[in-house]
Amino acid sequence: DVCSSDLYIDLPPLSFAVSNSLYADAGLPAGKQIDGDTMKVSAHYFAASGIPLLRGRDFDPRRDEKAAVAIISQVMAERLFGRENPIGRHVHEGDSASKDVYEVVGVVGNAKVEKLTEGNVPSLYRYLSDFNTGVSSLGMTLILRTGGGDPLRLARAVQREVTALDPDLPLFNVQ
Repeated sequence: DVCSSDLYIDLPPLSFAVSNSLYADAGLPAGKQIDGDTMKVSAHYFAASGIPLLRGRDFDPRRDEKAAVAIISQVMAERLFGRENPIGRHVHEGDSASKDVYEVVGVVGNAKVEKLTEGNVPSLYRYLSDFNTGVSSLGMTLILRTGGGDPLRLARAVQREVTALDPDLPLFNVQ
C-alpha cells in the first residue's frame, strides 16, 4: 500500500548534497549565528524516514502551505535556545539585512543529513508543498515506507503512477 501523502525532500539524505545557511535566534538583536543544514520536506516526511518528532507538531498542509514555519533538529534547538522551549520562537536564516524568519513549530531528533560520518549537525526543515517552489537542481526525492513485501514491486507501481501523471517527468535512481 502506498501512503496517500507525498513524502518527499529536496535533497536526498546521505547524498553528500547539502544546502546550508547561518541561523540565529530572531528574539535576540545580535544573537550568535550557527551554521546549519536546510532541507525542504513534505508533511509526514519525518515519520516516513524514521526521524522522531520530539516536541511540537509536524507540518500540516492546511496550515503551513504559505506560512513561514520550520521544524528544527534537537541540536539546533539546543544551540540556539539552550534549555528553553523552542516552540513558537523564531529563527533567522541568512546573514544579510534580508533575513528570512521562521516560526519553530516542531523539534525532531538529530539525523545524518549529508554523510554517515558527520556528527550532529544543526538542521532546519522547511515545508515544501509544491514541486515548483524552490526545488534543488537535484530534483525531488520521494520516500516511501512499505509495510512488508517486495519493495521493488512498490517501486514499479510508483513508476507507473508517475508516468500516468506526466509521461515527460524523469524518474531515476529508484532504490
